[in-house]
Amino acid sequence: MGSYLSVKPPGLTHTVRFSASLPRVHRKFLSPSSSTCGSRALPYAAHRYNVTTKAAGDDGDVSQASALSASQMKEIFSGRFPSNYEGDVIVLNGLSSREYHRIVDGFWASLKRDEKPSGHLVLSANFTTASILRALPGPIHEALNVSIGNSVLGALKNAVKDDTSELFDLRTNSRVPSASKTVMKVPDILINHSTFSKDYETLSDQPVFICEVGFREAGPQLEESIEGWFKAYPQVKTAFLIKFDEKPRFYTKPAFAQLPEYVLSEPGKYCESAYKISGESGQFLQLHGVNFVGRVTGYLEVWKRDPDGKKVARSGERILFYDSYEKVGPLPKLEFDVSEFIELSDKSRGGKVEINWEEWHRLVVLGRGRLAKLRLVETLKKHHPHFKKAEKKGDSLSQSKEEGG
Repeated sequence: MGSYLSVKPPGLTHTVRFSASLPRVHRKFLSPSSSTCGSRALPYAAHRYNVTTKAAGDDGDVSQASALSASQMKEIFSGRFPSNYEGDVIVLNGLSSREYHRIVDGFWASLKRDEKPSGHLVLSANFTTASILRALPGPIHEALNVSIGNSVLGALKNAVKDDTSELFDLRTNSRVPSASKTVMKVPDILINHSTFSKDYETLSDQPVFICEVGFREAGPQLEESIEGWFKAYPQVKTAFLIKFDEKPRFYTKPAFAQLPEYVLSEPGKYCESAYKISGESGQFLQLHGVNFVGRVTGYLEVWKRDPDGKKVARSGERILFYDSYEKVGPLPKLEFDVSEFIELSDKSRGGKVEINWEEWHRLVVLGRGRLAKLRLVETLKKHHPHFKKAEKKGDSLSQSKEEGG
């Protein structure tokens, strides 16, 4: 979900890189049958790139070959992570100036859209490589967004309840560009503080709280993200870093191979119906007897800026607050004075922000169940012939329109 990327993201176990065997001249992303992508045409002799995916599994590295289709590259050029791509990270090497600008333009344009971001873009120092990380928040991310946002927002609003010159608003997965010219970032949770004159003229409008929630991202990436936001917004005094881990990693192909016949015979029905957990098997959460979610753990880190505003560091110990397989605890009582988030005025009433661990636990349990259903739908739509035929037909119609057919 919101995070900094690097061309070789530290701690990520999943990388994707284009093959270097193709000639550098006229290297393009589309299959030979497609000469257009988006609103601008690409050179006629376009190549279809082979992509190698490497993921560190329990039994070592697992590699598989795949390729980006015309529709997938069209999504990238429009500032989106390809919706039907199996991996989480795409690295495009050896970009031409034109290709680079098309991708950058697409992601900058995406900052103006109201929809939640599906991917984040990071460019290499020499601007020839683009890295794109899947960023659409999942159910586990979203499970905590409301609880965290409302607890902090509620305390801040209460602190200035009688002061009409101040306003706080909550934004989740908002399109807020970072200070970096090579990273297009989106925070998972942001609370903005606005002040007004007596005539309601805006005097200031700035973030005062950031929370980064990671699931696929590695811990070091999230730390870079937090440090980046502190640097970009000197008004932020306290931030939360939440990291979830899942073991083993989920893959759609093995799950599809294990689905029972009654699901495969009516895929549309089971995509649309409400999910019902069929059981827990060891560390796994199952639907229709198939493992869809593994063991999930989650920890919280509190990050703070020192009083002189020069240094940023983790405050206190990392707190493991969730484990789907083993009971955690006892958890410490964790509360903050509102002065740890904002500078209090003479009119401020003060107050406390308290973390409700029990609510967090219930929300993550709910999010884990929703993640299982989401993965069932993703698995069916990605591998079932019924949906693959529909997707192929849609791609053909789209290509026909682009070619003027």
